[in-house]
Amino acid sequence: MINVHRTLSRCIGRSLGPKFLSVNKYPLKISQNLYFSKTNVPKQQETEPTNETKKETKTESVIADLIPEDPSSERIIDAPIKGSSFYNNLPYYVLYTVVIAGVVYLVVEDYRQNGNPITRSHKNFLEWLDELKNPVSGKQILPEQIEKKPTLVVAVEDFLVHSSFDPKAGWKTQKRPFADIFVHRLSQYYEVVLFSDNYLGQSVAQITEQLDPQGLTTKLFRDSTQYSFQNGVRGHMIKDLSKLGRSMEQVVMLEWFSDYYQGQEENTIVCKPWRGDVSDQYLLHLTYLFERVSTNKDLRSSVKALRELEGETAEEKVKSWYEHAILRKKK
Repeated sequence: MINVHRTLSRCIGRSLGPKFLSVNKYPLKISQNLYFSKTNVPKQQETEPTNETKKETKTESVIADLIPEDPSSERIIDAPIKGSSFYNNLPYYVLYTVVIAGVVYLVVEDYRQNGNPITRSHKNFLEWLDELKNPVSGKQILPEQIEKKPTLVVAVEDFLVHSSFDPKAGWKTQKRPFADIFVHRLSQYYEVVLFSDNYLGQSVAQITEQLDPQGLTTKLFRDSTQYSFQNGVRGHMIKDLSKLGRSMEQVVMLEWFSDYYQGQEENTIVCKPWRGDVSDQYLLHLTYLFERVSTNKDLRSSVKALRELEGETAEEKVKSWYEHAILRKKK
């Protein structure tokens, strides 16, 4: 009988292959109660194995491993017994009580350390609302200074550069005469801040890069401005110098657009917008002026003195001061 099993195993293994025999869904039956498995193979009498017997035993072992075992064979499966865990034996109300007690403890501990959660939530909501109204409210826009210097805030559009549209060439940006000298020389005495009216983009980044290729200045953009409020009504955007994180005695702004310096006149030299005049020398005059007043403890006094000079505009006054300074120097 054993020889019959072996012969059938060889034939089936060679014809169907191990892939078919490994499918558990269709176990290979020989008879109603006969399966090819290790459990159903009768034990042989213990004799000395020959070479032929070893080969046959090896083939039998391979076939037996590929064919699923008899479901009816006795086999002990180690599986966890339900209900053996300590927590599974506990009543549900005990578990619920423990969870609720833990939540209550966390709430009480949070109240003890951080105060009333309702008041705290209301405060956070007001801060969030203020953040929507003023994106930079309560924040210091500029980083801390490494070297203590006065701060000079300079407008970019229509002051240092002017952009115009040409139907043939498209948009063209022109740099104001002496802009390079103005930025390079005054950055030795001041913390020069280039404050653009536009949001940071590729074109604005290229403009500021051309004005300051050496990275001597700090750049601010429209997202650093904030709304003005009068009687709770939101107004226009302003360049709030108080948000720079600098002493107002050591801050001066060069600006031509009145909305941006509203309420900060004592720190602002109001200029005329530059529209592309290539013969303009205003930046050269300003460079000479700011080099002379950089050591003043309160730059607002210099701004006030400039207003009292003869002339209708700041350009005329600065030019008048420049000419008098040059004459005194020659004498």
